[in-house]
Amino acid sequence: MLGELGDGQGSLDFSDTDEDFPGIFKGIGGAVRGPETFDLGYERFKALAEGDERAFMALSLLSHGLLLDPHGTHVTEVQREELIGAVLSHREDDPAWQRRAHAVVAQVRLREQLSGSGLGMDAVLDHLTRAEAAGTADSTDDGLGHSMDMLRFIAMTHRGQTVGAADDMESAGALWRELRDDPRTTPYHRKVLSAQQAGFDAQVAVQRGELPTADDRIAQMIAVHADLASDDSTRIELWTLIENARSARDRMADELGAPPAPPLAGRPSAAQLRRAARELPRAHRAWVLGDNGIIRFLRARDVAGTQEAMELLQEAYDLVDEGSDSWLRYGHCLGSGHCMLAQLHPLPAVRARHLAQGITLLESAFEAAGGPEHRLYAATGLALGRAYRTRGELRRDDKGAGRRVGLDALRGHAWAALQQSGTEHAAPAVRQATSTALEVAGWCLRDQALDEAVQALDACRGLLLHAATTSRTVPERLVAAGRDDLAREWRAVGLADGSADPLAPVQAPAAVPSALRRRVLAALTGGDLLQDRLLEPPPTSDIATALRTLRKDALVYLVPAGGDTPGTAVVVTVTGAVHSVPLPTLTEDAAPLREYAQAPVPEAVRLEGPAPDGRDMGPVPGWGQAGARPGTPSLRQRLDRLCGWAWYAGMRPLLDVFATRTGRAPRLVFVPMGTLGLVPWHAAWELGPEGRRRYALHEAEISYAASARLLCDVAARPEALQSGAALIVGNPTGDLHWAGAEADAVQRAFYPHGRFLGRREGGAVDGPGTPQEVLAWLTGTNPEDPDHTVEGAVLHLACHASIARSGGRTAHLSLHGGELSAEQLTDAVGGGRGRLGLVLLAACRSHVSGRGHNEAYSLATAFLVAGARSVIGSLWPVPDDATSVLMFLTHHFLRTEAESPAKALRRAQLWMLDPDRRLPPGLPDRLAERARHIDPDDLSSWAGFTHLGQ
Repeated sequence: MLGELGDGQGSLDFSDTDEDFPGIFKGIGGAVRGPETFDLGYERFKALAEGDERAFMALSLLSHGLLLDPHGTHVTEVQREELIGAVLSHREDDPAWQRRAHAVVAQVRLREQLSGSGLGMDAVLDHLTRAEAAGTADSTDDGLGHSMDMLRFIAMTHRGQTVGAADDMESAGALWRELRDDPRTTPYHRKVLSAQQAGFDAQVAVQRGELPTADDRIAQMIAVHADLASDDSTRIELWTLIENARSARDRMADELGAPPAPPLAGRPSAAQLRRAARELPRAHRAWVLGDNGIIRFLRARDVAGTQEAMELLQEAYDLVDEGSDSWLRYGHCLGSGHCMLAQLHPLPAVRARHLAQGITLLESAFEAAGGPEHRLYAATGLALGRAYRTRGELRRDDKGAGRRVGLDALRGHAWAALQQSGTEHAAPAVRQATSTALEVAGWCLRDQALDEAVQALDACRGLLLHAATTSRTVPERLVAAGRDDLAREWRAVGLADGSADPLAPVQAPAAVPSALRRRVLAALTGGDLLQDRLLEPPPTSDIATALRTLRKDALVYLVPAGGDTPGTAVVVTVTGAVHSVPLPTLTEDAAPLREYAQAPVPEAVRLEGPAPDGRDMGPVPGWGQAGARPGTPSLRQRLDRLCGWAWYAGMRPLLDVFATRTGRAPRLVFVPMGTLGLVPWHAAWELGPEGRRRYALHEAEISYAASARLLCDVAARPEALQSGAALIVGNPTGDLHWAGAEADAVQRAFYPHGRFLGRREGGAVDGPGTPQEVLAWLTGTNPEDPDHTVEGAVLHLACHASIARSGGRTAHLSLHGGELSAEQLTDAVGGGRGRLGLVLLAACRSHVSGRGHNEAYSLATAFLVAGARSVIGSLWPVPDDATSVLMFLTHHFLRTEAESPAKALRRAQLWMLDPDRRLPPGLPDRLAERARHIDPDDLSSWAGFTHLGQ
């Protein structure tokens, strides 16, 4: 009988209405029920004296729990713990017994977690580890190894899903591939579990935006489903996995503008779902009903469809244990459904009843989530905040309560990012963070709660950068919190220590397991340690302190219009005061911004004369699109329109505000939200009275920041005085003529004792400019480098850069013999401990985020995470020749006139705008010739470069 089950020729039937023994004895006359069998066995166990027989009885009762208590409702917690204690305390010095004991206890704990909160999988995996450690010395196959691997696969998969740990899902997938090829895995299990793993793989592919991969995995699942016998209870569970994967796939396709998948054939009715689910254990039955209810709720197009879906959800909610993960998930969905029905129903009394039910369910779910460590904390809190604001009762302060719950929920996104084992894992975890933060910020702005608006806006900015920065400071934080034990564990992984080979952490970055990260986060954010602020953005008082340290006047969030919230500038001043400046035409739908942001990036041709070299493979603004229809605006024309719009939409109202304060140019730090981050706000312009353009650059000194959190972190770093130490990298790939000339001129004129990597026309080089050479200099691990301990060094990179998502990387520098990506800088080098004073990225699009605009995850911000005090990067593919002139001038003002990086860049750009400009001394003849022909109003020549940091 058991063999037939393993071969898929039979299945367990757990229907509550069956009069026979539930399970394998169905229909063959077994009269004794499983719970009664357990009671007899437990009575025998209690009567036995301590010894082998008693321990074996306890082990037997525990290992047959699925048959003796199929729904998990009969055996009490006291009985279970007594049996576990008897098993583990027996023969503690006998490895063979302890191996069996821990394996069985792992099975029991796993079943508890699968129907419970799911947060105790660490204990399951710990028992499996102990069972493996107690294995027989002669490696005799006792039959447990394969079973324990199966348990580990299930436990890691469930932990990955429950806590949102991507590394667990990857490890479980790798383990399954081993199990799949193991001859001890029956063909039936191989087929079914492969389909299950395909479902998990499809969800991962969706998170990464890989729709073809998701479609392939879904097709595999559909094929297995069609091959299963019609009476196989596994079919309905596999169908549920297919529905989940298809729903996630279609949501991502909608975001990407791709078509939905074709309709699924053979979708069961609600009655058919209930009939099929009756044969499953209680927890499985709830999952089938509940998850199909969720999918049907999302797909419903009318009230009848919504109500049918909610009936399925209600049945699932009633089946699961209160406080379990499923109870929380279905409660969240039910609550959201009632809130939606409250908006649809025509009768006020019915609307009020649905809203009250929804709020009650959401409050219970939010409380059960417990804190930001639960993967549903953010989503449930946002839904509850919406519900409060919909109710809007003054006596309850519903508007304020909604804001507070929403702000608290945002901490869940920070936790999701911080717990992941690396940037690639963290990216999908924070995908929804931006929309959530902007919605809560909109509530705050409408209520004129400006301090709270700042908290909301910064809560989900640059979370990937925050995670990378935090990783390097964890040991010190733990020691300060009195957790030296965790600090030692963290250091043991290798993140806190350097490597003799600087390329080693890049080729194989050390990844702290998410399980350890969760323990560390719990230690640093719980109890009396909330001052650590890992999960919260800095308060306005800290922002004000950072502004004073950096000698800036204000931090300005540029918030586009959205929903019922008009475009707004939220301004934090050096006093900590927060102001809002209405910007009614600041919207992401503005034609000039939409036209510029959606411009394709094919090969380019110049409209007049020969095309200049660009520092990547894309077009240079100012040049027309190859193959474009006649009359299509060039990128230069689009950029002109964009910056003209930017003046009236944002800069003029802001400059009017700051013009009343002091006579000098205000020093502002911009945090542009969404696609506003593509705009060079310092290049916003209007025509002056003499018909010449007046740029924002003339009126203000403008820097940029990924977030207030990163700005405060950079401001806290000791200011690094210019020491003359430098690494100049010029034309390492050999195909950028002007870049080589620029780097050569910069090194000779300003850093004669600095190192030079790459290619130059005359003079010696210190190396070809490989990633390993650059990293060795960055980390100071080369004792032969005379600057390896010098603070305040300058890194100048004149090379190709590009944004292209592949292999977990989104932006990289092209060096000799290889690439250096932003992810490698943050994961392997980052942490704010560098000795860099300034990094100049004379490379294309080095300040464009490859992971979404509000993540601000670019090469420029990656160098800030890697320890630089200041970074200069570009917003678009820059022309090689004009960039060379601008970079030389920036170094000129930096070194000969001792300007700060922000002022040096601004003065260099103002020089480019001056029709009466004078060539600085030391400018090589070839660059001087190019400088004489620069068009001041050619924005592509100068406006793309931005300053970040000190």
